[in-house]
Amino acid sequence: EDHAHLHVVPRWGADTNFMPVIADTRVLPQSLEDSYAELSARFG
Repeated sequence: EDHAHLHVVPRWGADTNFMPVIADTRVLPQSLEDSYAELSARFG
């Protein structure tokens, strides 16, 4: 069955953004409300 897989990573003011260095991945900063609105519009 198709599914979506995502990770929610909390951020804070002194964060140095380790994700590109450790995981070779880009972080897309987005509020939970915006994520919910976008995903519910696409997946119902």
